[in-house]
Amino acid sequence: MPADSSNKIFNVYFFNNLEAGTYSLKIKDVEDMTALRNVMDEYNGSFEAVDVTSPSISKIDYNQTNRKVALHFGREMDLSKVREKGNYYIEFTKNGGTTQRIALPNEVTVDAVNNGKSVVLQFPEYINGTKVTFGPNGSVSKVFAFGLTSKTGQVVNWDPVSLGQNNDLRLLGAKQTDAKTVELEFNQVIARASVGDFLINGSYPSTVTYDENKVTLKANSDITGGGVTLFANNSIETYSNNKTNYANNVDMTLNITAAPRVTGVSARDVDKFTVSFSTYVEWK
Repeated sequence: MPADSSNKIFNVYFFNNLEAGTYSLKIKDVEDMTALRNVMDEYNGSFEAVDVTSPSISKIDYNQTNRKVALHFGREMDLSKVREKGNYYIEFTKNGGTTQRIALPNEVTVDAVNNGKSVVLQFPEYINGTKVTFGPNGSVSKVFAFGLTSKTGQVVNWDPVSLGQNNDLRLLGAKQTDAKTVELEFNQVIARASVGDFLINGSYPSTVTYDENKVTLKANSDITGGGVTLFANNSIETYSNNKTNYANNVDMTLNITAAPRVTGVSARDVDKFTVSFSTYVEWK
């Protein structure tokens, strides 16, 4: 839309926020306001979307058994900063005594994972003679990160995150996004999932991919609603090796967000024919 009354400057608005990066731009078929309606030459160029938001710890999960804590930033980070132990502190309670904020002990290893968007802290069994446990009542109850930067240079401010009591990996929702695609949302970032973990309307998906806390299933044929099953004995893991630990299979009805599509057209019957859609549609 025009930015001012001159009609020489226009603002372009997008439906969603653009991720940082370089985008192509094509402008064509633009006419001036003269009586001749002159058409401008086609323009082909590019523009840069700059990331100005400071990153922060968006999600966290931990595993008591192997003593791993996974911090997730939701975007690529500067690996040299992520791997510096001096950029992390913990809230530590020694043998039930006073809780103190201390630098990350030397025994803790720091490993960047998830294409640089996450970091795993591997703790030893003991710190200064105190057994390492996680959670609000554990010996390690909080993790602090600061001095980290994103790949594009934005700085993480002093960012504390609590190790909550409820650390269970859970399936939150399932939606159908197109004719053959189902998107599942989990409460934690997924590091592993496989075709054998799921059924879509009783059939295994053809492929499974995952990104952050979303798992995408592709069906072999068109889906017409229905539901998805997550097996109790599944291979899904987080970066701390946290698992779902469901006692029984989980069945979830699909929330259909896919646009309606034509599924069939009947033969003409004199002066009419019937068109079938994949979902209910409103007619006017």
